[in-house]
Order: sequence, then structure tokens, then C-alpha cells
Amino acid sequence: MFNYVIAALLVIVLVLIPIVGHTAADTDGLVIYLPMDEGNGNVAEDLSPLGVNDGKLIQSAKFVADGKHGGAIELDGKSFVDMPWHDSMDVGADDFSTEIWFNYDEQANAGSLIWGFNVGGGEPQFWIRTHPPNNITCLFWDGVEPNGPIVETPKAYNDGQWHHYAFVRRGATLDIYVDGRKVGSGKGDEASVTRNQAFGIHLGQRVDGNNPYTGLLDEFRFWTRQLSEEEIKANMETGQDAFLSVNPANSLTTTWGQIKASH
Repeated sequence: MFNYVIAALLVIVLVLIPIVGHTAADTDGLVIYLPMDEGNGNVAEDLSPLGVNDGKLIQSAKFVADGKHGGAIELDGKSFVDMPWHDSMDVGADDFSTEIWFNYDEQANAGSLIWGFNVGGGEPQFWIRTHPPNNITCLFWDGVEPNGPIVETPKAYNDGQWHHYAFVRRGATLDIYVDGRKVGSGKGDEASVTRNQAFGIHLGQRVDGNNPYTGLLDEFRFWTRQLSEEEIKANMETGQDAFLSVNPANSLTTTWGQIKASH
């Protein structure tokens, strides 16, 4: 009987090793991951391998059930999600990527989806902001050149449907993707975007409180490396279940659940 138990355990270990290894490779460089599936409370837990960048729901921000993958966060133009500065966000002059699902329709003014690090003339900053009915604008400014490069989408996507937005910095090249397709590209330089940082990252408004966003947000991810188009398309299809196995507290449970589901 003991030999049967040992043999069964060996089979499980051999099955688990490639699954865990594959998942860890997929999440290389992932330093913030907010699935936004809590359902209640005022903290969106960071389920990245680091797990140190929880998002705090400020004012009337709330969890709702109707997200793209599981739940989401609803913002009413008077609320936001705050991730205070942590050294893991310090991408400097290196490549980085960020992704988020958004869903909005009527909004009279510009609304910030993501805003990071600083604000104001001459200060390094990075932001993605809706400009209905025209477009969604991404500005990447290192504070060195007179003006930072702006990359725009061809439309505002304010149709009350879920859309996936991704930004990738590849050296001096800035690429933006909507729903897995590259829709814009620009050129900057390779200076630090986190130099003189005064803030972390806000979702739903500028770090100084302006440009509030009204709508839904889901599945925010921040990476300290560039993502390929293939990775962006794959990430669009996955919620938190595909990432939990890199969290030590959940790795065995999640991986065993994946094995059972596949048989």
C-alpha cells in the first residue's frame, strides 16, 4: 500500500513541475496584478509574484460583479484606485508594459485610466487618458525633452463594451494595442520615466485628482519588461486563475484544480 502511495505522489509531482514552471515563465517581470475580484471591501489585492502593490479603493470606488473576467471596479468620476510608490515600480529607462480592461460610454471630459509617477511640466510621468469622442491618448514623458511623445488610438471606444488596452515601451519605441491589435506607435528617448517620482500609480484619475474617469476597470497588470503581441493576446483571455499558481499561498491548490479540470 505504501508503495502505491509513493508512486501516486511521484506522478503528481511529475505532472505539477511543467505546469508550475510554465506559469512562472509567463509571469516573469509581473510586479502588479489586480484581478479586482474581491466583491467587497476597499482593497484590491495584488496577486503578482511580489504581492506588495495592493490597490486601495478611494472614496466611492466599489467592487462590482460584472467584470470582463470575474469582478471589476466601478468608478463614478469622484473615486479612484491608489497604489502608493514601491521600488518595484522603478522602471527607470528600462522597458515596461501595462495592461487594463476598461468599459465606459458617456463621459463629458477627459478621464484617466492609468496615471503614474508624477504630474506637471518638466516632471517625468506616464499616463493613459480617454478623450471622448475622439481617442484615447497615451503620454510618455521623461521630463528631459520639451514635450513628451503622445500616441493616440484611432477612436475613443466609448461604446459601453469591454476593451483591452496595452502599452509597451521598447527602448525609444512606444506601442499601444487595443483588443490585441497594435493601433499606434511613437518615438521617445531612453531616459528614466520614474526619475523624481512623487507618486505611485493611480487608476481612474490623475495623481493630483484631476481628469476623473467614469466607468468600469478590470485586470490591471504592470510589467517590468516588454510584452510581445502574442503575450498581449494571450493575457486578454485569462483572469486570475491563470496567475494564482505563482502565489506561494495558492500554488498547489490552483495547480491541482487545473489538473482536475483537464481530466
